[in-house]
Amino acid sequence: FAFVMVGNTSIFFNMRQVKQKQYSTIRDKSRSVMMFLDQYIGELPTLEGVDQHYLMDLLQNISSGLSLDVNLYSLDGYLLSSSRPLIYNYNIIGKRMSAEAFKLLHYNNSNMVIVNEQFGNLKYLAAYFMIYNWENELIGYVNVPFFISSDELASETSNFIVVMINIYLIFVLAALFITVILIRNLTKPLRLIQNKLSGIRLEGKNERIEYGQNDEIGDLVKEYNRMVEELTRSAEQLAVNQRKLAWREMARQIAHEIKNPLTPMKLNLQLLQRAKASGSEDFDAILHKTANSIIEQIDNLSRIATEFSNFAKMPEALPEKINVLEPLQDAVQLFKNSTHAHIHLHVNTHEQSWIYADRKQLLQVFNNLIKNAIQAIPHNQKGKVDVVLDDGPETVTVSIKDNGKGMDETIQDRLFEPSFTTKSSGMGLGLSIVKNIVLLANGKIWFTTGQAGTTFFVELPKLKDGTQ
Repeated sequence: FAFVMVGNTSIFFNMRQVKQKQYSTIRDKSRSVMMFLDQYIGELPTLEGVDQHYLMDLLQNISSGLSLDVNLYSLDGYLLSSSRPLIYNYNIIGKRMSAEAFKLLHYNNSNMVIVNEQFGNLKYLAAYFMIYNWENELIGYVNVPFFISSDELASETSNFIVVMINIYLIFVLAALFITVILIRNLTKPLRLIQNKLSGIRLEGKNERIEYGQNDEIGDLVKEYNRMVEELTRSAEQLAVNQRKLAWREMARQIAHEIKNPLTPMKLNLQLLQRAKASGSEDFDAILHKTANSIIEQIDNLSRIATEFSNFAKMPEALPEKINVLEPLQDAVQLFKNSTHAHIHLHVNTHEQSWIYADRKQLLQVFNNLIKNAIQAIPHNQKGKVDVVLDDGPETVTVSIKDNGKGMDETIQDRLFEPSFTTKSSGMGLGLSIVKNIVLLANGKIWFTTGQAGTTFFVELPKLKDGTQ
């Protein structure tokens, strides 16, 4: 906008100066013509009846000396003589002087006027002035056309525009270069803040930004650093709260599971005491039954302790190169004789699927998932469990699908969390242990569920050239 405004203003003033210069030149040359004419025809009382050859020779001499065309008009504006008579004789140009000039000279009493005229496609300036005799009487009008004035104006204006564009182009390029440098310097801390903001994580340590200048960006950096500190404190407090909640939940679940077998044990002992005190005749039978019940509850407590111990301290994995089909077949064979469900193994590969994992832990994974699939099938329904092995280009996927009733939405999100229960549905520590084993083998585990049953998927990376 500034370039256009300054450019138009500069062109306007340049054109005005050129025109003023041209008008000044026209006036100077017109005065020279006036001096010549005054010298040779100033003594004449009138131009009427003057020899035409004399006037023509006079005008041609002036034209030759000043390199100008000169036309002489009578008081009524009719051509008397010209330094170029042919263009008038052949009616190329009319013999009447410019009406505009005649009006300005005759009616407005102007001594000299400069008007725009056109000859064909040629536009030019023409000066008109009055000629007086020595008696100061008006005897005629003189016209001096300047055919090169428009070309000079266009040429000078064009040259000025070219020079101005070149200068402004240099200024614009310099301004762009300086602007790019300034923008980079201004946006560098903003990009740094952007990168830091995009890298903020709730877990781990977030880095502060070091910025020494005390400006608007410095205020933004201070707010960012304050936010990082608050986020760090909040994350630490959240971690502490989560650990507290986890231990509370664990303690509550363990206490609940321990109380379950303790209650029947207490009732059985009390029954035994009453039978002894009353001298019951079938005391031996009651003792035998009570002892068996207590032993069963003790076994239940032992199983709870063992399951919790396995979860709290996973045994160290001993990974090796194994064919995933072998532990999968062992797990299927273990539950092959189940009366509650039919187990069927589908192997969609003709090659051995080599992976790098702990064989015993992998067998534990398959055992747990198949057991959970069997337990998820209602007792009044004919059970079916499909175990499928798919061998892909980079991974091996094992899917275990049951035809149970599926899982409720309320437990799906917490399925792999340790809930420390020992329900027969298998949604306690078993799946948490399974997930840990799969993650240690760099694998993935997920599930899909619906009214037609639940399918668990275990994906493990294949060995490539004998390595993971």
